[in-house]
Amino acid sequence: MQGVQPAHGHADRPDAIATESGGQARKRVLALHGFAQTGAFFRQKTGSVRKGMKDVEFVYIDAPFSGTHPTIGEGKSWYEFHEK
Repeated sequence: MQGVQPAHGHADRPDAIATESGGQARKRVLALHGFAQTGAFFRQKTGSVRKGMKDVEFVYIDAPFSGTHPTIGEGKSWYEFHEK
């Protein structure tokens, strides 16, 4: 990545990344919601986790498929659901 290098003195740590300004980059967590949920819903449910980990950036995305499950209801899914 252009402009991103291992932090000074931490070349052996792949998680230690320096930004172009020389500061330490925040760690990021990709948060994937469960079946029939959304990223916004999962973000609400993980508020206490985010509060306890202020040095981490959480990234919430929505799954690509919309669908309805007979018992869970309507929401997003990471796969297509078909009843036989």
